Amino acid sequence: MKGDIDIMRKRTLIHMTFCKDYVCLRTVSRIRKSPHRFYISRHKLEELEHRLEVIVYDIYSFAVLRRDTNAGTIEIAFTWLGSNGDGVSGYQDTIILPYDKMMECLHESSLKGESVVWKTLSIENFMGQGKIEFKNSKNLHAA
Repeated sequence: MKGDIDIMRKRTLIHMTFCKDYVCLRTVSRIRKSPHRFYISRHKLEELEHRLEVIVYDIYSFAVLRRDTNAGTIEIAFTWLGSNGDGVSGYQDTIILPYDKMMECLHESSLKGESVVWKTLSIENFMGQGKIEFKNSKNLHAA
C-alpha cells in the first residue's frame, strides 16, 4: 500500500490539447509545473510512426520523443529553459505515456476538425523491469 502511494507521488499530470496543426502540453508534478506550454507540430508527432526518435524545439526549450514499440509507450524527455537576463536557466523532466492513446487523440482531432483535450498521469518508469501478472490464485500460490 505504501509503495503504491510512493509511485503515485512520482507520477506527473500531463495536460495535452490536440489542435489542427499542433499539440500543446503542460506538465505538473508534486515538485513543479512546466514554466510554459510546449508546442509540438502535428507532423513531428506523425514522424514517430516511421522513426523511433524525434527532437522538437519550442522557443528556448526542447524535447526528445522516443517511441518504445515493445512497451507501447512514448518517452518525452524535456529540457525546460528560460532566459533570466544574465543567461539561461531551467530543468529537465521525463514523462512516459501510452503511445496508442496519444496517437488516438491526435487522429481524433484530425477527424473531428476540433481540439481534443487529454489529461492523464505519466506511466511510472520501472527501469525496464519486467511486469509479473498472475491470472489466478493457483499461479500465485505456485510462485
